[in-house]
Amino acid sequence: MNTKTHSTSALLLAGQWLKILSNLGRASSTIKAYRSALTHLFAFCEIHDIAPERASFEDIAGYIRPQLPDMPSPVASATLQLRISALRLWYDFLIYQDICRLNPLPRSGLPGAIYTGRGLIPRITRLPVIPDDGQWLRFLKHVSAASLRDRLMLALAYYGALRRTEVTALRLEDIDLAHRLIRIRAETTKNRRERMVCYSADVARVLANHFQQLRLAG
Repeated sequence: MNTKTHSTSALLLAGQWLKILSNLGRASSTIKAYRSALTHLFAFCEIHDIAPERASFEDIAGYIRPQLPDMPSPVASATLQLRISALRLWYDFLIYQDICRLNPLPRSGLPGAIYTGRGLIPRITRLPVIPDDGQWLRFLKHVSAASLRDRLMLALAYYGALRRTEVTALRLEDIDLAHRLIRIRAETTKNRRERMVCYSADVARVLANHFQQLRLAG
């Protein structure tokens, strides 16, 4: 079987799996991240003439190694962990389809071994980078020249600790002006849990100006 046939078969299986996840309500960002992980593996397999759906534990180890720290193509720990998680789930799907007998991406140790709670590769967790006062001032100076809408989005994200997708998905009916509350709908959150967050009186004035602009714009 040639490489092109390998790729076609794997792409069909990947598409089938991603469609099932989409039908089950997985977020579009999750589907996109999983597709990216599969595409990355398939590119490696094509170079090394490996059928992705038949990859062995040794093949996957060879795929992972260059991405580790101090290797030729290192990636962030979170990126690698995401790729591993996505690929492991795909191989679980292939086992369900009777295409694989063992998952080549075990949760720890070797394929078939008992899970001990320790991951396949070390998870590196670094402290977040916190801007100093000078950096914050430069950032705020830059934001002050932005549009009213953009300044409002930043303020809501800051006071409510909102993720980007949560801010961009807000609707007018999600905002309670009387009590200065914002309803974050479950379908827009990462953990699918609805919550209420508050905002300050300073943000209320910016929000009122934004609503006035919307009314004037029709």
